[in-house]
Amino acid sequence: MLRFIRQGQRWFVTALVATIGGVFILFFGPWDFSQSAGSTEAPISVDGVQFRREDVTRVRQNIEKQYRDTLGDQFDAVAANLQIQDRAVRQLIDRAILASEARRMGLAASDVEVDRMIRREFDGFRNSEGQLDEEQARAYVVYEWGSVRRFKDAVRTDLLLRKLGRVLLGSAGASRSQARDSLRYQQEEVRIAFVSLDPNDAPDSLEVVPGDVEEFSRTDTERIEAYYKENLTQYRLPERLHLQHVLVRVGDDGEDAARERAAAARARIEAGEDMASVARELSEDEGSKDLGGDLGMLPASDVAQALRDAVAELEAGELSSVVRGEQGFHIVRREDAKPEETRSLEDATLDIATELYRADQAAHFATERADNLRERIAGGQSLEEAARGLQLGIERTAFFRRRPDGYIPDLGDSMEAQTAAFSLGEGAPTWPHPLPVGNKTAFIQLLERRSPDAGEIEAQVDGELERLTEQAQGQAERVWLDERRAQLQSEGRISIDETAFDDTL
Repeated sequence: MLRFIRQGQRWFVTALVATIGGVFILFFGPWDFSQSAGSTEAPISVDGVQFRREDVTRVRQNIEKQYRDTLGDQFDAVAANLQIQDRAVRQLIDRAILASEARRMGLAASDVEVDRMIRREFDGFRNSEGQLDEEQARAYVVYEWGSVRRFKDAVRTDLLLRKLGRVLLGSAGASRSQARDSLRYQQEEVRIAFVSLDPNDAPDSLEVVPGDVEEFSRTDTERIEAYYKENLTQYRLPERLHLQHVLVRVGDDGEDAARERAAAARARIEAGEDMASVARELSEDEGSKDLGGDLGMLPASDVAQALRDAVAELEAGELSSVVRGEQGFHIVRREDAKPEETRSLEDATLDIATELYRADQAAHFATERADNLRERIAGGQSLEEAARGLQLGIERTAFFRRRPDGYIPDLGDSMEAQTAAFSLGEGAPTWPHPLPVGNKTAFIQLLERRSPDAGEIEAQVDGELERLTEQAQGQAERVWLDERRAQLQSEGRISIDETAFDDTL
């Protein structure tokens, strides 16, 4: 792509030159303002500038290509379809607003300016003698734009919008002092100590008194019912099987010998011996041997397929034949089975009440600790002193910088805590109030602050100044376009026939 297109990506107005000016012109050719208003072939009209369905289609194709290039295999054309359509229409409207404003302001690009730009941008088409290979350049232009005239009109439009960008954005910018302050802000580092109080991390010493739980279950019925409905999935019980088995593993004597030992064990049980006694004597399943082979009530999905198949047709108390499984040979007895079901609210009430009661106790305990910390800090103690006095654990972070998500190493995401950390100073190193960090409460104390080197800052000023200028201009551009778009819409000078695009969605 030509350099003048890449250069156009600096600010929003000039970015339109790159995206919907340069790249789109590569598809559209020159802009045609000759269509009459209200044309049925132009479902988008912006202050007299008309766009056809084909224009929207080409813009959509270009945007979709950008998505595919960026996302690769993760791009979902169906999910992104509506977003791409909206973005295409929005870009065309913005392009038309800018073109209309440029004409209103009387801006123009002369033939001399156009030729100068073209010659400069075609340096790559010079031959070994340094002369422009006009044939190669012309072939490229015709291939990309369709004709030399359309290409020149495209360059003229780009130059026009660049001039418009300079007029609109001339007052937006930043100073070198602002750039230095911004770099210091970004690169400043602090290290803190913190105490994190988790209301879910209650000590074992918090006792649950049965009588209190029962009273809770009678008085907080609405809360219990709400909890039950919100967590219904955890009260859905799968199909379950209660089995007892004897496992004989295949040893050095081979599979046939193992099968015979399993058959002999089954014969003893069939003859009336207690299965639990046989399992304790012969079973090679260390997990259930001491339990007499009892596997307990298990979700059916947790039982090996071979064992599920073996007991599928058995009644409670019936013994399976010798079954070959992955671990060896089994004799299985079906003790009981329960179908998939959901525990009733009545059945789950006491369990829920116990959980909520304990959560309330834990939250109360955490609140008490936070209040005690706050009182000690208000009394003049540092966080470290207060934490030691209350026998609370205190942690320390490594150095960290400001981050957009508020992340603090070892503590978590909290813009409030991050802002507080960088607000603290040597004179008042402990933040006096608790800070929210997710579902936790934290207290923090500044340990050390590290400022960036002045020489390193100065070496980066030019780049930061450019970034801040682009940011300021981008903001000015967005404000201007939003205001102009709103004005045109209120005056009825923007019209979109959405039905014209129904078959594209």
